[in-house]
Amino acid sequence: MDAMAKFISAHNVEKLVDQLRWQLDLSVRTALQRLLLEEVHRFGFNLEQVSMVDRQLSEAKERIRAQKRSIEGLRVKGYDTASAECLLNNLVGIERIFKQHRQLILDSINALRLP
Repeated sequence: MDAMAKFISAHNVEKLVDQLRWQLDLSVRTALQRLLLEEVHRFGFNLEQVSMVDRQLSEAKERIRAQKRSIEGLRVKGYDTASAECLLNNLVGIERIFKQHRQLILDSINALRLP
């Protein structure tokens, strides 16, 4: 994959993650998840891909931590947390996608190393 294709694919991943983060409709979320998986597969299964996935995982973990703090703050003040918890579930789903994809990459790399 040339540099321009990588740039475009990385941009697409960012946009899809952003859309997934806020999407409440299950059917739309499912379609976005499928598109995200297709896009991350375009990068291939190599160490460069692991780096991109690790960055996404790091960002997801920070967003999850921040969202949990927000939910707790809302609860303490007596506010409804349903929307905030929905967003948290979306963030956890995104993290799960990248964890699974990371494992696929590592498995693929390891399979190439076997004699």
